[in-house]
Amino acid sequence: MNKIFKIASFMLLTLTFTGLQSCNNDDYCTYQYDAGIVRLNAYGPNPVIRGGQLRFVGSNLDRITKVEIPGVSPITNIEVVKKGTESEIRVTVPKDGPEIGFVTLTDNTDAKYTTKTKLEYTENIEFEKFAPATAMPGEEITISGDYLNNVHMVEFAENVYVSEDEFTKHDRYEIKVVVPEAARTGKISLYDKDITKQEDSNADVSYNIIKSEDALIVGTPVVGKISTTRSGAVDALGTVTAKMNETITISGDYLNLVSSFKFGEKGDGNEVFVEDYSLSDDSKTISFTLPATAPDGDFSIVCTSGVLVPVGKVVTIIPTECVASPAPVKAGETLTISGKDLDVVSAVSMLNISNEPVEATFKYENGKIVISPVPEKAVEGNLTLHMANGNNVAVPFTLVKPAVTSYSTNSVSAGGALSINGTNLDLVKKVTFNGSENPVEVTAESNGTVINLTVPMDSQTGAPTLTLVNGTTVECPSISIVEAVFCYATELPGEDAENKAGETLTIKAKNIDKLTSIEINGEKCQYVVSKDQIIIGIPENASAQSTMKLISSNGEISYNIAVIPNTERTTVLWNKGPVMLTWSAEGQIYISDSYFNDIAEGTVLHLYITQTENWGQIQLNNGSWSQIPTAEWTNNGAMGYVTTSNINDASATCVDITLTKEVLDNIRANAAYGNALIFQGQDIILNKVTMTEHISLETTIWKGEKALDWGDGNRVCLPASVFETAKPKQKLRFYYSFNTNAWGCMQLFDGAWTGLVFPSYEKNQIDVPSTYPGTDAITDGVTEVELTSEIIAQLLASRQDCGAENAQDVAVIIQGSNCTMKKVTIE
Repeated sequence: MNKIFKIASFMLLTLTFTGLQSCNNDDYCTYQYDAGIVRLNAYGPNPVIRGGQLRFVGSNLDRITKVEIPGVSPITNIEVVKKGTESEIRVTVPKDGPEIGFVTLTDNTDAKYTTKTKLEYTENIEFEKFAPATAMPGEEITISGDYLNNVHMVEFAENVYVSEDEFTKHDRYEIKVVVPEAARTGKISLYDKDITKQEDSNADVSYNIIKSEDALIVGTPVVGKISTTRSGAVDALGTVTAKMNETITISGDYLNLVSSFKFGEKGDGNEVFVEDYSLSDDSKTISFTLPATAPDGDFSIVCTSGVLVPVGKVVTIIPTECVASPAPVKAGETLTISGKDLDVVSAVSMLNISNEPVEATFKYENGKIVISPVPEKAVEGNLTLHMANGNNVAVPFTLVKPAVTSYSTNSVSAGGALSINGTNLDLVKKVTFNGSENPVEVTAESNGTVINLTVPMDSQTGAPTLTLVNGTTVECPSISIVEAVFCYATELPGEDAENKAGETLTIKAKNIDKLTSIEINGEKCQYVVSKDQIIIGIPENASAQSTMKLISSNGEISYNIAVIPNTERTTVLWNKGPVMLTWSAEGQIYISDSYFNDIAEGTVLHLYITQTENWGQIQLNNGSWSQIPTAEWTNNGAMGYVTTSNINDASATCVDITLTKEVLDNIRANAAYGNALIFQGQDIILNKVTMTEHISLETTIWKGEKALDWGDGNRVCLPASVFETAKPKQKLRFYYSFNTNAWGCMQLFDGAWTGLVFPSYEKNQIDVPSTYPGTDAITDGVTEVELTSEIIAQLLASRQDCGAENAQDVAVIIQGSNCTMKKVTIE
């Protein structure tokens, strides 16, 4: 095997370093290479052969425009070997006329740089000729001349070097050398130094280089025929037809020089190389398998030297006679493409309403393309079969459309209920009535045969329009709509509006003059009218999912309103003071048991009092006249007493009593005659009784004891129904226990097993806060994440059953390690 060496860069060798001087008499610079300025660091060889090459290394020498050698005309034919900070240029010293002297370089600003040493000359190596003028790699050529015994290396074009060790003959008058496989057509250079034996020859300028006057023509592989099983044999540069993974065979000569085959062009982004091939022993036949990615068009041989040899053109097989069935097909169901050569298809796409491609899931089965399911966003027209090499085939298909057959009534009032009957109504996403700016989001029932909805208040007589999931529309039969004459809302608070209990919300409405009252959850509300707006006071106790009713003199209408409930609610239990407490009926206070049915433990009872100068007391009794067990309020060890002594503050005007579980159980178990509490006593005035309930907005959506794992049966699934009413900024909390001496994590997925990445995390994996390494310790932890509109949409769009966990309609799947899930909540 021939050894090939290349020079990659040039560096200064101190062996041949020569000084320089410039026209402005700068001192000699100690920096070998400088950015931004022209600097000559070394030149050589010195002495040089007349007719040989003189090399200069330094910085930015590519700016040199002229080299002056004594005795000859200025040299402007300058070969730039390397540009920039570490640069090199070369000139050929004329054979006739050069004299000993300083060499001067001139740059593009006319600045001059003169060497500090004189250039001298040595006897010439005479390069007379080489033969033959044309040769193939592996063949021998003969170089003739004189003093060739001083030549120690031959260079072929493009830096392909052959050391004298590989010369087949070497004497004063002749060198024989084998043309390397990497050799290209170009001039031959003789070196009086073998730089292949130097570890670092980059900036060595001490050797002579003598170039041939003529170029050696280096032969390349010869293509005779191209053949495939489909096209047979065609002449070179002809066209063959082939299918991916089929064999292309080339016959010719010197095919042992093949390195690879190239299809396509780099600039087109579809350049493909084939490096695996089979070569016959006589190097006259070569064959390879056509890759699926090879584009149609020209292809070439890439020689070992890098030279490209055109072979011919290839036309690849694409599917034909393609037919889609059924026609039409329903979105979400299976579409089958029959035809020929469908096994070459690598992808299938359809277009959406915006003319953007939608990828379709498919498989090749029994000679057909089976698409399942048809993407719900796809619109009918042409689907595209894609080949890996960029070829495409269009196949027409049609989609099933919904049809409306009847309405539940031929005339309906705006705001009234309506049923739309028909077929394939499960394809419908929303219904828009004539004149309405409020499309109705719908979900069909009974296998897509009926849609039940409420007609928007701004609807008018005319034909409703069905908007399908893919964005296309279908017009329905006309329906008569009776305009509403009672007050109704034309604009409700947006989804992001924060309607807080105890504050106000604003709506826009029509027919406000007919409005008589407004209720939220059955409780009348205060409201103010301003033009077409109504500002409504939200009750303090309004729940998260509240119902607002607009009541008019001639009708009423209700709306669902999302409310942020109070986390603290105060209820007045008694407000008839002041009353001086006594031990007889006129000084006894009774509190109804209706207040204590649903309150939570921890609720605080407030007794608003006025103390007198005397020592006073309040006896706290349940409805059966027994003292309630208030451990913080006692009198001489007896519970259920508030006294001047345990108040311990003469200025205090309120006493707080915490209703613990024990106290509430006592009150509820002993209620009698409609009374839960009875207060009596002496020398203390009772003004008012209230209670404050601390309301948690945190709702438990899963509770249990599940040691998370990666296998089936060891995951937690959250139902999709939870997220149907979820809002952005709500919090999901995961309560768990873990061993602090081991790494652990939770992984969160939607129902379709796509990772859930919350804003506070970069991935769908949440590590538990272990202190590993340490000592084993089981501890509790909680992780909180915030819902966004994008995540809520993802959860609802991906909801499906999780068979592995025997769970239906799942929106969130949780798995993990070293993490025992105990509870999941939303707030």
